[in-house]
Amino acid sequence: MLYGRPAGIGLVIPVLFACASSAVGDERIAREKLIEDVRQLADLIEEVHPDPYINGGGKIAFAQRLQETMATIPEKGMTREASYRHIRPFVAAVGDAHTWLRDPYSVDYGQPGGVPLYFGIVEDALYVAAAPKEHVALIGARLVSVEGVPFEEMVARQGQAMGAENKWLLLRNLAGTGVLFSRCFLEPLLPEWQDKDKVRVVLRHADGQKNEHVLAVPKRMHYPLERPESKIKLPARKKCDFVYEFMDEGRKTALLVIDDMTGFREVFEYDRSTGQAINVDYAKDVYKRATGAWMATGDVDKLIAGIPSATETFRSLVTEMKEAGTELLIVDLRRNDGGSSAMSDFLVYMLHGKQKLLELKRGRTEVRRLSKRYFDAHKKVSLGKVNKDKPVRLRKDDYDLGGAFYRRFGGDGPGAEAEFKELTSRMPTFGALCKKGEFDGYYRPKHVVVLCSPDTFSSGWTLMYYLYMAGAKIVGTPSSQGPNCFGDIIAFELAHSGLSGNVSQKRFEYFPDDPERSRVLMPDHLLTYEKLAGYDFDPNAELLYAVEVLDELDRQEK
Repeated sequence: MLYGRPAGIGLVIPVLFACASSAVGDERIAREKLIEDVRQLADLIEEVHPDPYINGGGKIAFAQRLQETMATIPEKGMTREASYRHIRPFVAAVGDAHTWLRDPYSVDYGQPGGVPLYFGIVEDALYVAAAPKEHVALIGARLVSVEGVPFEEMVARQGQAMGAENKWLLLRNLAGTGVLFSRCFLEPLLPEWQDKDKVRVVLRHADGQKNEHVLAVPKRMHYPLERPESKIKLPARKKCDFVYEFMDEGRKTALLVIDDMTGFREVFEYDRSTGQAINVDYAKDVYKRATGAWMATGDVDKLIAGIPSATETFRSLVTEMKEAGTELLIVDLRRNDGGSSAMSDFLVYMLHGKQKLLELKRGRTEVRRLSKRYFDAHKKVSLGKVNKDKPVRLRKDDYDLGGAFYRRFGGDGPGAEAEFKELTSRMPTFGALCKKGEFDGYYRPKHVVVLCSPDTFSSGWTLMYYLYMAGAKIVGTPSSQGPNCFGDIIAFELAHSGLSGNVSQKRFEYFPDDPERSRVLMPDHLLTYEKLAGYDFDPNAELLYAVEVLDELDRQEK
């Protein structure tokens, strides 16, 4: 089984041909049409994005990159694939991980064609986390160079191809089944690579020795790849992506694993309540995964009711923890790259209570650009609603600067309270629990620890932030999301090339007055390479480390 998926370069979709362009192939698109596409993209970014100039040197620098991108399109035009590679540096320069151009490739991961090693991330380095049987001895070695190009140079080049708020997003894109693993991404990164039947890799092994390895590029990869066996078995996530279990007979330590925040009942309840079209096919897939049965009926209410509920799962967790007097809760978010942040509210509400949740919400700043496209995408939002309790009435294309700003002038009304009220009204499963009030701050263990990795992203990052600000400790490797970042995307498709992607329409600031933490939230306990090697490169080294950290805290307290 192939584990891991590329970040920022599209989902893994099995196809018949390796690294083939997914649409137009070698057909050239006329220069004039590509210039129109670039202008369409630039207009969209400037209309929608809250500040596309802040990370790229200002508005004049933006204009210079725009004109250079258009001017350097060849007279004979370009293929769709070539135009993707030509345009993406312009998008990357926005410096926003949520604003990106989707690649046009369909990749067969049975024939990836790149470096035949699966790299993981530790500190700010890549190491071999898994490998085919013939390369199992390389597990644990850190990457030094590929085809003579130093690791640091590859990271810098990746930064010109993909917008990022910190280094860990670039590492995330290079690692796993990402750029280094797949020929269609590796070729433009490394023009120095000439002989595509083999690849030269220099690795620093655990003993400190550097060695060059000439690896044959396999015609076909065979899975599962070899990796160290973990000393800890995680709860099964066969039925859903949020599960828990106790790690000891006395139930003193609970482990909550949340791999994804999209397929839970309350998300579908919300869409139904707002009049949005529910993705029935996706809902049926989630239902089948949970129940093992396919629902052919068109009864949407019955379908939603059969989907696992995050509210009910967390209610069971805190109930069992209180009964057992659980002292430690470990929340594993290492594979959680987002979804609906409403799940964060559920857990924080039951652990810390409504007032603490509202306090956390008020602690961040959210800025939105009131563009025409914003209102087109949010039919239920009007200028009248936006201007409620504002000291000065806003107009279209103004910036709604968020509650923290308007409270300085006595405005913004209830803010977080109104947001919470809307959430409970649109998600009846959670609303019913809140109405009774019994689980408002129901139980909080003595210690809460969050496991983090570069894959902890978007709403997964938001949940980590809330728990951290409520007193939890973070263990692992930094997230690839910057605390002060852009998000809440609007999708686009370019008229002639058909290239698509996303543009952020909001600015989020979780540490507005803290430059040190504005780009990266460092774990309280960073998993170092030495620690990882000490755990024999266990895939769950962060979990082993968390238990060790808590044991040490208990010894200190005694």
